[in-house]
Amino acid sequence: MRQFINNYLEALSPLIPLMVIIIFYLQKVTKAAIALFIHYLSSFALCLWIVILSIKHQPNIHLYTALGIISFCSLSIFLYLSLKNINNKKLVAVLSITYILFFFTNIIFWENNTAFNSIGFATGSLFTLVNCFIYFKERLLLLDLQNTPPVSNIWVFVSFLFYYAGSFFIFLTYKILTQKGININLLEERKSLGTLWGIHNIIYFISCLIATFGLLWKKFQARFT
Repeated sequence: MRQFINNYLEALSPLIPLMVIIIFYLQKVTKAAIALFIHYLSSFALCLWIVILSIKHQPNIHLYTALGIISFCSLSIFLYLSLKNINNKKLVAVLSITYILFFFTNIIFWENNTAFNSIGFATGSLFTLVNCFIYFKERLLLLDLQNTPPVSNIWVFVSFLFYYAGSFFIFLTYKILTQKGININLLEERKSLGTLWGIHNIIYFISCLIATFGLLWKKFQARFT
């Protein structure tokens, strides 16, 4: 069970919301649905590739780098398309471009592609959390203006909030702990790293379940309103 959580849960988790999007949301395609589809599809494909390389004992850090920036870009586009207020859209666009520039500058000048990019992932988590709060603020304002508030994509953003808030400190410390484990070369230290990433995978799995619930809730509520 522990091996399944550490090695395979991360790759299988995005399949759950991905299937819901394919079944319910690609019949009448919207730009937001396409952005969310790309997010979960790329997560599934890259995580599966990471697992395959891990089984073959081949380097896979570059795939995590690709996963980080693709996830951030697709989620930012999804958020931008979900917002109504033009000023909020502009703010999200500025924040997203700022992070993308930082991400690549960090890789070129400070990081290397041989270790987990802790700073890039942790900073991306913070930017994503800020973007989520922008969305929640807009939803709360709509609550004051409308008698019947729209469900919209709020549970999907709750899933993002849960995942990135829960994973922030894992991202922030993982590179340091990895390098410590390599330098010490202790089996127990390696097991602890596996457990830490296993916790990350459980958080990601729960976030995918929340997103799936939100997507189903939105679809079925639309049928009865």
